[in-house]
Amino acid sequence: MHIGEKIQFLREKEELSQRKLAKSMHVSRQTVSRWENGYSLPESESVILLAKTFGYPIEWFLKDAYGVDYLTSRPSEKLNERPSTDADLVASEQGGKQARSVLKKLFHPLHK
Repeated sequence: MHIGEKIQFLREKEELSQRKLAKSMHVSRQTVSRWENGYSLPESESVILLAKTFGYPIEWFLKDAYGVDYLTSRPSEKLNERPSTDADLVASEQGGKQARSVLKKLFHPLHK
């Protein structure tokens, strides 16, 4: 299940429309639709807000986001073989700033 499918699953489970979720996320309805249909990925700040909104850990959203389990394995060479320690940092409770930095690296492999 990719991140968009997870968002749609949770949104429907909570009986939220795309519009209501978008409003609470401070994005457009079209943005939520693009996430759910796999046309785009949410920004790191949005993943953090999704986790808080639905009460799921950040790593649940990230796992399989690129077809890779960031929590238990190393990403493929296509993603510059970023070490799994990035996911470990996200999972730890070291503060939002560090988590956002790690999420940026995960979602933007070329970002240093």
